[in-house]
Amino acid sequence: MKDRIDAKFAALKTEGRAAFIAYVMAGDPGADATLDILKGLPAAGADLIELGFPFSDPMAEGLPIQQAAQRALVGGMTLRKTLDLVKAFRTPPSPSNMEGPGMGVNAPPEWVEAHEAEPVLTAHHEPIFKSHAEPLLTKDREPPAQAWTGDVTTPVILMGYLNNVLSYGYEAFARDAAAAGVDGLIVVDCPPEEADPLVDALDVHGVALIRLATPTSDDARLKVIARRTSGFVYYVSIAGVTGAGEADEVSVAPAVARVRAASGLPVAVGFGIKTPERAAAIARIADAAVVGSALVDEGAQAVQANEDPAPRVLAKAKALAEAVRQARAPLKVD
Repeated sequence: MKDRIDAKFAALKTEGRAAFIAYVMAGDPGADATLDILKGLPAAGADLIELGFPFSDPMAEGLPIQQAAQRALVGGMTLRKTLDLVKAFRTPPSPSNMEGPGMGVNAPPEWVEAHEAEPVLTAHHEPIFKSHAEPLLTKDREPPAQAWTGDVTTPVILMGYLNNVLSYGYEAFARDAAAAGVDGLIVVDCPPEEADPLVDALDVHGVALIRLATPTSDDARLKVIARRTSGFVYYVSIAGVTGAGEADEVSVAPAVARVRAASGLPVAVGFGIKTPERAAAIARIADAAVVGSALVDEGAQAVQANEDPAPRVLAKAKALAEAVRQARAPLKVD
């Protein structure tokens, strides 16, 4: 909801720091992995989350996110299932939403079939002996993982392309997105001149439409971009695709000031931010730094190494978040 985005930026302004926005692709490398990453991002330091929904022709994306979208599509991820992921992130598990992997995110038929065939043990008539390798005493056992209780404070922004939303239907999408807990939407290829029907539907359900501004957006164009934009404005720092080039704070700073003046909204800067050093530099001049390709790369490398992707993605997110958090901190003088 728009209020959740506004409250987050207001709180960060009081703290005197920028936001770290982490981007992940829904369904890459799978629904379960995506949900594990989503659950871990707030604790890793993400102030807002951008969740991409895959599309076959992501024109604004560089190779890492293009490949992530393809992997997600091959795995069966859809816009509806992306909303299921958001809902699972927002709500604690219950018997009704724990029917398979991802707490109700469409368990594969083979998983359901295998588990339905398993016998259910309801009573013991013989003593059960513990393996010598298993600790017998409670104090010697590993503490159980803390149960997921749902996250109702971290804003979640969906990012993708118009074909998916158009096929879903504007009103149906806005209704279902709000019900799932989505706060905002970035549609890369929807020009402001054609966005009114979509904005009308989103406004009814309190979902923000967040628009993109670029280095080629002059003052006249910024006025058009700012119309009916809410939440924040996403400034594309380079004239290129995601993951290409590097954001330069010297050239970005005056553009951020122009966008902020034209819109009256916080300005998040994305594209070309891969390292903690770059994230910190952008955080000193913008209201938020967005990182996507670097996180997607971590997940892909983990899969190639036959590792669980979530820990690697979250470790990278934590390093980036810490850099953003400390970017405006006063220097200590010994």
